[in-house]
Amino acid sequence: MTTESDSVPRWATVEAFVDGCVRYAKVHKRPLSDYATDMLTWRDHYDQTYPRQRRDRSPNSAGGKELAKLMTYPEISGYDVRQDGLFPLGIWSPARKLDPSRLLTETVAAENRPVQPYLDQASLLAAVEDFSRTASGETVYLTGFRIDHRESDETQYCRVYQAPSVYSEVLAIEDLRSRRPELFEDCDRALERNVRDYLGMAVPSSLAVNLVVVSSENDELLCVERSTAVDSAVGWWTVGVFETMKQSDPNRPGSPEDLFSLAERGLNEELGLRPRDYNPIQITWIGILRCILRGHVVAVVKLRISKEELRARVGQAHSGYEHAAVDWVPLRPSLVQTFNQATSATNPGKVGFTIDVLGRTWIEQSRLAVQEAWRFRNSIES
Repeated sequence: MTTESDSVPRWATVEAFVDGCVRYAKVHKRPLSDYATDMLTWRDHYDQTYPRQRRDRSPNSAGGKELAKLMTYPEISGYDVRQDGLFPLGIWSPARKLDPSRLLTETVAAENRPVQPYLDQASLLAAVEDFSRTASGETVYLTGFRIDHRESDETQYCRVYQAPSVYSEVLAIEDLRSRRPELFEDCDRALERNVRDYLGMAVPSSLAVNLVVVSSENDELLCVERSTAVDSAVGWWTVGVFETMKQSDPNRPGSPEDLFSLAERGLNEELGLRPRDYNPIQITWIGILRCILRGHVVAVVKLRISKEELRARVGQAHSGYEHAAVDWVPLRPSLVQTFNQATSATNPGKVGFTIDVLGRTWIEQSRLAVQEAWRFRNSIES
């Protein structure tokens, strides 16, 4: 890329260029370093070199509307996840996927978890105590993330660090964010400044995976309406389903849960699926969702069974009662474009944002889910 021309390369062009270089180097047995192929690093350079692209990225800005007119494919729309309150830590490329054997997960003891300096401790503890009377559950939250920058795929490792938390802390954060948003000013500034540094003293929350499911035929996306049985976002739609990481159960010996086993458990509990029912799980994105300070993971998976069989499984699944309805939407350029251009809206008494698409209200993370499904659409066959 150069700045000598008036023509500004689209971000999708840059991403395709990096992927092409990775494939070329691999074929010629001269793999590139992780640093050279880190999409976050490239994105930072892109935003710094072409700051107007970032400023004009909003679908409602003049530049955003003009860009929408010129779009041929929606992945070149310049969607920035930060507009939805999502701060990326790691983004994987279809040309360089996360291998389960290269994922290392470490969990510290509760007494050794880091002390957070952002939220007023007295206010947080009071809210946690209130919710502990009616809510239970042992969760974990992110305290660190890094990908070792080695010289080849064979020596690359992804390291996830986490600490124990409890569900009442998650509910307390959501409650305080709604009632006393001023408490989060320092926390939000830290996230915007450097999300990796924030993790070192993160506020105890949770870690969840968004399981984006693609049909075995015609590449349609599974969409779910949340039922009245859930604690939040009742009646809103999601792309795929969600599952939250739990602490290891001392009464059930075995390896602690990691991102892949979390995704596998989620597919089973939410949809009644077993590993033979779908192609290998692809972890594509990890970061922090600002509104509830939750670790957010996106995993894309393609079914081997039919849509009809999946519907039958959902009715018998462990957590199937959480879904009021399920539906399918075609994964096409027009769908990605529609989600990318949708305007975000706030909801009184609710945290985060929603977007209105296809006559339905969707949680803000749905936009990222559609984007990731489109990015990995050619890499989830087997």
